[in-house]
Amino acid sequence: PNHSNTSGVIHDLGYRHYDGVRLGRGAAFRALFTSSLRSAFGLGRGGKAKIIPFLAIGIMALPAVITVVVLTTLGEAIGEQADIIQYRQYTFAFQPVILGFLAVQAAELICRDLRFNVLPLYFSRPIKRTDYPLAKLLAMATALRQRHGFGDRVVDGRSALRSYRAEGAADRLPVRRPRLH
Repeated sequence: PNHSNTSGVIHDLGYRHYDGVRLGRGAAFRALFTSSLRSAFGLGRGGKAKIIPFLAIGIMALPAVITVVVLTTLGEAIGEQADIIQYRQYTFAFQPVILGFLAVQAAELICRDLRFNVLPLYFSRPIKRTDYPLAKLLAMATALRQRHGFGDRVVDGRSALRSYRAEGAADRLPVRRPRLH
C-alpha cells in the first residue's frame, strides 16, 4: 500500500487561560458537597446507581404508608391496632437498612473519586485537606437524614392524622366544592 498520499491533521483545541471570577474555597466546598449528595442518591447517574438509595427509602417508608392507608380507610373501627410499628421503635427496627445504606453509599462516595482519579484535581483547587472529608461526611449525613426523614415524616403525618380524628376536627371542616369556569 502506498502511504505517501495520506496526510496527518493537527487539531488546535484552543486551550485558553481562564479570565473569569474565581469563587474560592467556599464555592469549591459547596460544589464538592452538592456533587457528593447527588451521588449518594444516584442522581445524575444510571439506573443501577439509584436502586440502593431508593430501595432503602421504600423499605423505611412502607410500614408507615401502610399504616396511614389503613387508618384513613378503616378509621376508628380498628383504633390503635393499626400501628404496624410504634414511632419510638421506628429507627431501631430499621437499623439494618440504615447500616446497609451507609455501607454502600459511603464506599461509593470515596471510591468513585479514587477510580476516576479526581483527587489531584480537588486538591489543586483552594480547599484545605480537611475540606474534602468534611464535605463527604456532611453529604453522607445529609443523605442519611433525608432518607431516614422520609419515613419519619410519614409517621408524623400518621400521628397528626390520629390526633386530628381524635379531636373530631375532621367533622368541622368546611366542604369545598370545585368551581367550574
